[in-house]
Amino acid sequence: MINYLIDTSAVVRFFKSPDLFPAWKDCIVRGEVGIIPPIEFEICYSAQKARDRDELLQKLGLLFSAVTPTPAAYDAGRDMQEALTKHGAHRSCGPVDLLLAGTAHVESLTVLHVDKDYVTLARLWPSFRQVRLDTELPL
Repeated sequence: MINYLIDTSAVVRFFKSPDLFPAWKDCIVRGEVGIIPPIEFEICYSAQKARDRDELLQKLGLLFSAVTPTPAAYDAGRDMQEALTKHGAHRSCGPVDLLLAGTAHVESLTVLHVDKDYVTLARLWPSFRQVRLDTELPL
């Protein structure tokens, strides 16, 4: 069962040093961590060759369960952006961050990240759940 959606920041940190995060590694192996396509796009942007991209996509597919954002996720992302804007913090979360957060919110999942923007969003949107890969353990 998927409990978390992973952000690009956490994917990059996890790929660099998976053994630093044994509790999260266990969650990932159990299939508890999902990924949305725009996060895959961001990760694959770093590929230098077609083979690199193919290897990244294969690795992502093996580690993370695919989650497709619904129209309701886009609506939630818009609402979150509105809340951020009202507090002058709308520059903190970009489009992919908002779509990930909206998807997590609608699907009752928790965003797994290493990005202070999600902490800002959680302060302004109390029902939004987030956890840091580098300082927190799975819920």
